[in-house]
Formats: sequence, C-alpha cells, structure tokens
Amino acid sequence: MNSFLKLFVLFLKEAGFALGNGYAAISPLRKKLTATALLTEEEFDNSLAIAQAMPGVFSLNLAVYLGHKICRWKGSIAAALGTLLPAFAILLILTICFNGVQDNKHLAAFLKGLRPGIIAFIVVSVIRMLKSSGIALANIWLLIGTIASIVFLGISPAYIIIAIVLAAILYAVTIRPNE
Repeated sequence: MNSFLKLFVLFLKEAGFALGNGYAAISPLRKKLTATALLTEEEFDNSLAIAQAMPGVFSLNLAVYLGHKICRWKGSIAAALGTLLPAFAILLILTICFNGVQDNKHLAAFLKGLRPGIIAFIVVSVIRMLKSSGIALANIWLLIGTIASIVFLGISPAYIIIAIVLAAILYAVTIRPNE
C-alpha cells in the first residue's frame, strides 16, 4: 500500500470519524502520527499551532498541513480527503433526510449525549498541549492574558492570534532563544 493511501486511511480513521470538531481529532492524530514516527511531538505541536493560526476550518487546515509535512502535496490531498469524506457523507445523508429527522427526539438525545465526550476529547488535548508546550512562569502571562481577554473583555480570538503572532516575531527577532 502506497504512502498516499496509508495517509488517507490514517486520517479517515483518526480525524474523519472524530465526532465533534477538529479539536476532537487532535489526540488520536497525535497518538497515531507520533507512534508511527511520521512526526515528533514537537513537529505535531508546531503544526497544530500553525493550523490554529490559519483562517478557515481548523480540521481541514490541520489535515492539509500535517499531510503536506508528511508527504508534500499528495499528503495534503490524502489527509484532506480522509478528514472530509465522512463529514461530507453524513452531511449529504442528513441533508437528503433532514425533513424526516429534524424533530426526531432520539437523534436530539444522541447528539446531546455526545457533548460530554467531545468536551473530554478537547480537555485531554489541551492538557497534553500544556504539558508539552514548555509554558513556564516566565510566559504564563500569555496564557492567562489570552483567557482573560476572551472571557472577560470579549476580545475576538482573531485579534489575539494576530497579537500573539506579532509578539512571537518580536520575541524571535530580539531575544533569539537557543535552538
């Protein structure tokens, strides 16, 4: 089996069937990509940061970027198709059958029951990112400031991302941390 097909199947299983949103796919993708030595933890974290900073749908951004990192443009296509195919199929089926299911109490209960599991996937991903991010007392202010700006001041995350990117560039240019 060629690498294009392997990457397609990997993203189909790990990201395509991650119920919820792109953040629910982080943990299974990290586990599989690092276990198979396709990426290191640091490469995955850096890719995650870049995908989050890009405009657009996070899960697609992550798939395209990780796929490109692993197998160049063919990898981007394979990862994107693997990630999007299940969602596209489900959306197509729901669209065709929507009138019959929009008031279905069983479906509504099922979707409501999924929420805690999806939140758990997101929390696990956040905890793993915090552990591997190298956050120390010297830079904890960035984490606390970001949370406070969004929650208490109502600042759009887009503006915060732009400010963080500019601060990171300034940090890299002026301080030049050890590599």
